[in-house]
Amino acid sequence: MPAPWDNTSYSTMYKYMKCIKETSFMYAVSSAGLVHEFARACAQGIMDKCTCDESKHLENTKTWLWGGCGDNIRFGLKFTRKFLRRSRRLEKDIRAQVDDHNSGAGIKVSFLQLSPENWY
Repeated sequence: MPAPWDNTSYSTMYKYMKCIKETSFMYAVSSAGLVHEFARACAQGIMDKCTCDESKHLENTKTWLWGGCGDNIRFGLKFTRKFLRRSRRLEKDIRAQVDDHNSGAGIKVSFLQLSPENWY
Protein backbone atom coordinates (compact mmCIF):
# COMPACT_ATOMS: atom_id res chain seq x y z
CA MET A 1 0.00 0.00 0.00
CA PRO A 2 1.50 3.37 -0.98
CA ALA A 3 2.27 6.01 1.63
CA PRO A 4 -0.51 8.58 2.20
CA TRP A 5 1.65 11.36 0.80
CA ASP A 6 2.48 9.44 -2.37
CA ASN A 7 1.20 11.30 -5.46
CA THR A 8 0.03 8.11 -7.15
CA SER A 9 -2.36 7.30 -4.32
CA TYR A 10 -3.69 10.89 -4.39
CA SER A 11 -4.17 10.75 -8.15
CA THR A 12 -6.05 7.47 -7.91
CA MET A 13 -8.31 8.76 -5.14
CA TYR A 14 -8.91 12.02 -7.01
CA LYS A 15 -9.80 10.13 -10.18
CA TYR A 16 -12.59 8.16 -8.48
CA MET A 17 -14.11 10.95 -6.41
CA LYS A 18 -17.42 11.93 -7.89
CA CYS A 19 -18.21 15.55 -8.58
CA ILE A 20 -21.30 15.85 -6.37
CA LYS A 21 -22.56 18.56 -4.05
CA GLU A 22 -21.25 16.70 -1.00
CA THR A 23 -17.75 16.76 -2.49
CA SER A 24 -18.11 20.49 -3.10
CA PHE A 25 -19.16 20.99 0.51
CA MET A 26 -16.19 18.90 1.68
CA TYR A 27 -13.75 21.10 -0.25
CA ALA A 28 -15.30 24.29 1.15
CA VAL A 29 -15.35 23.08 4.76
CA SER A 30 -11.82 21.66 4.53
CA SER A 31 -10.49 24.95 3.17
CA ALA A 32 -12.21 26.93 5.91
CA GLY A 33 -10.71 24.59 8.50
CA LEU A 34 -7.24 25.06 7.04
CA VAL A 35 -7.55 28.85 7.27
CA HIS A 36 -8.53 28.60 10.91
CA GLU A 37 -5.79 26.13 11.79
CA PHE A 38 -3.03 28.07 10.03
CA ALA A 39 -4.15 31.32 11.67
CA ARG A 40 -4.27 29.68 15.09
CA ALA A 41 -0.88 27.97 14.63
CA CYS A 42 0.61 31.31 13.66
CA ALA A 43 -0.80 32.98 16.79
CA GLN A 44 0.58 30.18 18.97
CA GLY A 45 4.07 30.60 17.50
CA ILE A 46 4.09 27.15 15.89
CA MET A 47 4.69 28.50 12.37
CA ASP A 48 7.68 30.52 11.23
CA LYS A 49 7.52 33.86 9.43
CA CYS A 50 4.24 35.03 10.89
CA THR A 51 3.15 37.11 13.86
CA CYS A 52 0.07 37.84 15.93
CA ASP A 53 -2.75 39.75 14.33
CA GLU A 54 -1.84 43.37 14.94
CA SER A 55 -4.77 44.96 13.12
CA LYS A 56 -6.36 48.06 14.59
CA HIS A 57 -9.95 46.93 14.00
CA LEU A 58 -10.83 46.70 17.68
CA GLU A 59 -10.87 50.40 18.48
CA ASN A 60 -13.08 50.24 21.57
CA THR A 61 -10.59 48.94 24.14
CA LYS A 62 -13.16 49.14 26.98
CA THR A 63 -14.99 46.14 25.56
CA TRP A 64 -11.76 44.29 24.77
CA LEU A 65 -11.24 41.97 27.75
CA TRP A 66 -8.49 39.66 26.54
CA GLY A 67 -5.21 41.05 25.30
CA GLY A 68 -3.38 37.94 24.13
CA CYS A 69 -2.13 37.12 20.67
CA GLY A 70 -4.94 37.26 18.12
CA ASP A 71 -5.26 34.73 15.31
CA ASN A 72 -3.61 36.12 12.18
CA ILE A 73 -6.50 35.57 9.78
CA ARG A 74 -4.81 37.28 6.84
CA PHE A 75 -1.80 34.97 7.18
CA GLY A 76 -4.14 31.97 7.39
CA LEU A 77 -5.88 33.04 4.18
CA LYS A 78 -2.66 33.59 2.22
CA PHE A 79 -1.00 30.42 3.48
CA THR A 80 -4.08 28.30 2.74
CA ARG A 81 -4.27 29.60 -0.83
CA LYS A 82 -0.58 28.79 -1.40
CA PHE A 83 -0.90 25.41 0.30
CA LEU A 84 -3.89 24.38 -1.82
CA ARG A 85 -2.29 25.64 -5.02
CA ARG A 86 0.76 23.44 -4.42
CA SER A 87 -1.34 20.36 -3.80
CA ARG A 88 -3.49 20.76 -6.93
CA ARG A 89 -2.87 18.87 -10.12
CA LEU A 90 -0.87 20.63 -12.81
CA GLU A 91 -3.48 20.38 -15.53
CA LYS A 92 -6.43 22.72 -15.25
CA ASP A 93 -9.39 20.62 -16.35
CA ILE A 94 -12.95 21.54 -15.44
CA ARG A 95 -12.85 19.36 -12.33
CA ALA A 96 -9.78 21.18 -10.98
CA GLN A 97 -11.49 24.52 -11.65
CA VAL A 98 -14.60 23.41 -9.75
CA ASP A 99 -12.47 22.22 -6.83
CA ASP A 100 -10.58 25.53 -6.80
CA HIS A 101 -13.89 27.40 -6.77
CA ASN A 102 -15.23 25.35 -3.86
CA SER A 103 -12.01 25.80 -1.89
CA GLY A 104 -12.24 29.53 -2.56
CA ALA A 105 -15.79 29.57 -1.21
CA GLY A 106 -14.60 28.01 2.04
CA ILE A 107 -11.75 30.51 2.30
CA LYS A 108 -14.13 33.42 1.74
CA VAL A 109 -16.61 32.19 4.35
CA SER A 110 -13.87 31.67 6.92
CA PHE A 111 -12.62 35.21 6.32
CA LEU A 112 -16.11 36.61 6.82
CA GLN A 113 -16.66 34.60 10.00
CA LEU A 114 -13.23 35.09 11.57
CA SER A 115 -12.67 38.79 10.86
CA PRO A 116 -13.20 40.88 14.03
CA GLU A 117 -15.03 43.64 12.15
CA ASN A 118 -17.82 41.14 11.40
CA TRP A 119 -18.35 40.09 15.01
CA TYR A 120 -20.58 42.99 16.05
